[in-house]
Amino acid sequence: MDQPADARTSGTPDTPRILVIGAGAVGQYLGARLVGAGHDVTFLARAAAAGGLRARGLVLRDVPAGTTSRVTPIVVTPDELTTAQAAATERPFDVVVVTVKAPGLEWAADALRVPGVVGAGTSVVPLLNGLAQIDVLAAAAAESGAPGAVLGATIRIVVSLDAEGVVVLHQPIHRITLGALDGEESRAARAAAALAVAGLDVDTTDDAEGELWDKWSFIVASGVLGVLARGTVGQIVAMPDGAAVAEQVIAETSAVAAAAGHPIDESALQFSRTFLTTSGSGFVSSLYRDVVAGRAGESEHIVGDFVRRARELGVSTPLCDVALLQMRVVTAR
Repeated sequence: MDQPADARTSGTPDTPRILVIGAGAVGQYLGARLVGAGHDVTFLARAAAAGGLRARGLVLRDVPAGTTSRVTPIVVTPDELTTAQAAATERPFDVVVVTVKAPGLEWAADALRVPGVVGAGTSVVPLLNGLAQIDVLAAAAAESGAPGAVLGATIRIVVSLDAEGVVVLHQPIHRITLGALDGEESRAARAAAALAVAGLDVDTTDDAEGELWDKWSFIVASGVLGVLARGTVGQIVAMPDGAAVAEQVIAETSAVAAAAGHPIDESALQFSRTFLTTSGSGFVSSLYRDVVAGRAGESEHIVGDFVRRARELGVSTPLCDVALLQMRVVTAR
């Protein structure tokens, strides 16, 4: 195991100061990489998660690289954030990375309202699926004097927490794409420079909203397919017409993106078709896992909002409609 690193470095005024909101698999992975690069990193977590991180540290197992590393994180709870911010420095965070699931979105927005957390130069990087998070976080940042702070951001990564709380990177994929939503491209460039460290591939785009629609349509398609067919991709395509149904779901979600003014390009569509029709694939979406477990999860944030926008755009989504009905029935039980 590599030697432990501390999340708070002595640093200089140029050392990026980063707040990671949320301590799930994605948040811990990003934090571990940023700490390893010498950045000044603070994790904001609820009490139970904060206690676990303080007790065991943050352990990252990189399966593709065959390495394991550990860092000692600086963790605060919401109640401690105001005091910690005032005691650490008067300087706001340079980057706030939001890695919560949809049910924690308002909680994350409240953190942006804490005095001193965001400033005029802060970049807020929300790594949630969908689009509903943008307006919620933008309003909170604006209330704190940071209008335009929220960037369009997506992440592609295969990471999880094991039973012992170890962060496991399963595939050598860890790509973040950032872009301005208000035309101020320099803010995205600054955030990208702060986040581009070993173990994080960071790109910028001049079509951030298009990137969000691209990923959103894929997430909805994979979730709807799993919920309707109740199986892995491999099990679904092994059935007669299974691959054809997958194609129909992809066509349905991509039609919504196109109607919204963000058509999915052919290479992205081909990726979706290949990913969701691969024989023997064990892939299941988090939306499907939530339905099987009887959890509300992110069904309304991801699929409900997608269907609502489809209605406003006049696009028919019968497969998404049925899947969303199933999700709502499970949630209501």
